[in-house]
Amino acid sequence: MSDLENNIEYLKECVLEKLKYGEDLLNSLSEFDHIEGAQKLHRKIKQELNFLRKVYKANSIKKEHLQCTNLTHFTALIKKLSEVENCIAVHKVFNLDDRKIVIDLESI
Repeated sequence: MSDLENNIEYLKECVLEKLKYGEDLLNSLSEFDHIEGAQKLHRKIKQELNFLRKVYKANSIKKEHLQCTNLTHFTALIKKLSEVENCIAVHKVFNLDDRKIVIDLESI
């Protein structure tokens, strides 16, 4: 097997690991369904997973696809979500003048 084939196989394994990780992330998010914005976060994670599935099926995986995934950010959000008391929203959008500001977590 050539180095390129080995690299593709390695990247495919990495994508499968990321997909499993993302599914686990979705499962851990389910306990926060009552929080405003949790469904939006759920959709964002699913978008990431759908993209990874697409490049996996097309055999067009690049290491950048794995390095630039937002799953790490979403993991940190969910971890913090479980630590913050009285959290009422995640990915809350506020309008300030003509700009939108998004805060990760809102608590009371």
